[in-house]
Amino acid sequence: MAVAEGDVAAASAMAEAAARDGAPFAGIIVDAARGRAAACDLLLRAKAAAATVRTIVVLDPAAAADCGKFRDAGFDACLLRPVRPCSVLALLAGRAADSAPALGASAPQRPRLARPKPPSLLLVEDDEVNRLLTRRVLEKAGCEVRVAVNGREAVACVRRALLGHEPGFDLILMDAHMPVLDGLEATRCIKEIYAQWCDRGLPCPPIIAVTASAFDDDRRRCMAAGMDDHLAKPFDAEALLGVVDRWCGATAAQRAPCAR
Repeated sequence: MAVAEGDVAAASAMAEAAARDGAPFAGIIVDAARGRAAACDLLLRAKAAAATVRTIVVLDPAAAADCGKFRDAGFDACLLRPVRPCSVLALLAGRAADSAPALGASAPQRPRLARPKPPSLLLVEDDEVNRLLTRRVLEKAGCEVRVAVNGREAVACVRRALLGHEPGFDLILMDAHMPVLDGLEATRCIKEIYAQWCDRGLPCPPIIAVTASAFDDDRRRCMAAGMDDHLAKPFDAEALLGVVDRWCGATAAQRAPCAR
């Protein structure tokens, strides 16, 4: 696609110029961070320049409740961060996107994990938006979720759980690249800690690498650090819950204990 970019203040002039040149924009994606008034002003000017232009507003998850207001103002669709490429392309083409329903449409019901006891997960993620969205999907599926914002916090959570100060975990979702202590080194530390506790019969919970890279080299580095599986970003709810369901299906007795 031919793409032009600019800030909200300049975008209306760009839309008008494109229309005068006989090549009006087919779609405009506007970040709502500058406020609803600025976004709606751009909407009106863009529609005046080309009535067929599709207008999409991008919101932070905390502002998801404002979707209805943008719909009433005339926007065609809404995207919530983090934005997936397939959702952008689907909405520009006028199709409903699985992770970003058209404004006013009810969100699809996410499946709940069929477990006698809700899985307990440790989510280790430094990005606030990713952390919020992932936690929301997991909790809607019936999981109990605790969070850590870097590898050092994750290691501390594991230590507290082993000492009996907090409940243990059935699964750890570990972002591979984080400040303070990255996910690979945190995984090595957690594996070593559980190895020291093997005489108590406590198996290490599965550790799932969550990374922005799907390359084989990245996967191999995660597996070499002791991680048990790999989930590439951006992922949808079904992929996330599929990993959780697959690994939480094994009981503690069925999982192999950590080697010394």
